[in-house]
Amino acid sequence: MVQAMCKELKARSTYLEGQSISSVYFGGGTPSLLSDTHLQSLLDELQRHFVIESDAEITLEANPDDLHRQKIESLRAAGINRLSIGIQSFDETQLRRMNRAHTSKEAEFAVKCAQDKGIENITADLIFALPDLTVEAYTADLRRLLGMGVKHLSAYGLTVEPRTVFHKWSATGRIQEANAATFEAHFRTTPQVCQEFGLEHYEVSNFGLPHFYSRHNTAYWKGDHYVGIGPSAHSYDGLSRQWNIANNPQYLHKVATNEVHWEREVIDARSACNEYLMTGLRTKWGIDLDYISKQTEWTFGDQQEALIHDFAQRGLATIDGQKMALTIDGLLQVDSLTAALFV
Repeated sequence: MVQAMCKELKARSTYLEGQSISSVYFGGGTPSLLSDTHLQSLLDELQRHFVIESDAEITLEANPDDLHRQKIESLRAAGINRLSIGIQSFDETQLRRMNRAHTSKEAEFAVKCAQDKGIENITADLIFALPDLTVEAYTADLRRLLGMGVKHLSAYGLTVEPRTVFHKWSATGRIQEANAATFEAHFRTTPQVCQEFGLEHYEVSNFGLPHFYSRHNTAYWKGDHYVGIGPSAHSYDGLSRQWNIANNPQYLHKVATNEVHWEREVIDARSACNEYLMTGLRTKWGIDLDYISKQTEWTFGDQQEALIHDFAQRGLATIDGQKMALTIDGLLQVDSLTAALFV
């Protein structure tokens, strides 16, 4: 797989047309399982074919139980300067319920050890709206994590999606989604506690200290260009979206035999407008109505204009000139509000 990804890196070297790279992100699974040699091979190949900025944010997703001292040292030596740690919860019962392999002590050790070894730029994931999770318990989790000095937090509400292990567990009663009132209480609690520690709510699920917003995710939300390598990876060049085949054996075979291993979609004006709405309304920056007409070549009709006025009247959005951003009440309904504005 690493050999195939290195081959793809070389083949995709012109995709960004010489643009420098400010963010490199190892994710989409458990990349902390990569050996030091494999990780270094990918980073070396990346350096050979792309221009990496000197202060680039180089992130690796990791489970706490993978982050022992020697592993952290090798990651830092390879050039990893940011870790995304999947903590999810500090409650042992909740961790077992989610089938997580680590304990709360291992999670805390992973954060502190990484900081001691010089990787201070750490983001962590927490899941809220878990079964039987009270607001008080979730608040304690938040304070425990932020008290460790992490720079960034991603907080996601538990949702049960079809064809997932949670869906199977839900059918057997092993796990259940929290009710709407609990979900809302946890959602509102997150920015309140984050504010106590100086973290800013800059996207529906993301909070960061100033200058520590995720460059990787922010690039998606702001429409920057990016290239993705490996099975299921997505790429965007401003004119089209491209996604690799998801099946691992098929990906390996097609890369090895130089066959096309991706699909591509050219983005028309309508799609460009809707994608801008879908990404922009998730963030604190919101959307620029002038941008929609000038850059996507699409103009809002009377229906959208009336909806925007209605959102503002109901306290779901703020309007500043031609810019609109959702309030905390609006962010609770971001998907439905965005869909209502689709053209």
